[in-house]
Amino acid sequence: MLSTIGLGSGDISNHVAYGSILIHAAEEQETLMFVGSDDAVRVWMNGEVVHEHFVDRAAYDYQDVFKVSLKQGTNVLLVAVYEAYGHWSGFFGFEPKIEYEILPPRGLTVDVNEDGKINVIDLYRVLLAINAQNHAKPIQPRTDVNKDGVVNMADLHQVIEYIDDPVTGAAPVLQNAVSRPSARGKLVTTWANLKMTK
Repeated sequence: MLSTIGLGSGDISNHVAYGSILIHAAEEQETLMFVGSDDAVRVWMNGEVVHEHFVDRAAYDYQDVFKVSLKQGTNVLLVAVYEAYGHWSGFFGFEPKIEYEILPPRGLTVDVNEDGKINVIDLYRVLLAINAQNHAKPIQPRTDVNKDGVVNMADLHQVIEYIDDPVTGAAPVLQNAVSRPSARGKLVTTWANLKMTK
């Protein structure tokens, strides 16, 4: 994947990849989560570390199992897979008995000024674009948030819906991840838009 998007070529070693999804649960549920990784792995649920295994290993399926809680409503799952050398893979899943829905990514197109936050500045940019469009001035493509070819109140509404969305921030920076991924880092406001699928 990293080779395909131009972030490297050949054996991409000493890197970390992040993936995040939104999970909607109709009710609070306790479940088991399954993880497989090549090499080390860390898992966050709603901003809390729920699993970490710092190891050099090969993975072709699930290897670790642990308990996790899904709260009622929207849950944010963030995973990191650390690659030392050789092959690189990650596998993530829940036990089949739980009921949940994977929601579409939020905040990726709503961050109009691409600063890693959805806030009043993004609203202001859309409002300026609506005004510019009314005066037949060219607009910035990112202000057409819903990609329907026009900047209007629907775009403004979409930004309002996602203001302060927790997903748009925050993959932790893991200092010294090359030699030892257990080092704690600080939160940053932007991160790679890597997406996981079910």
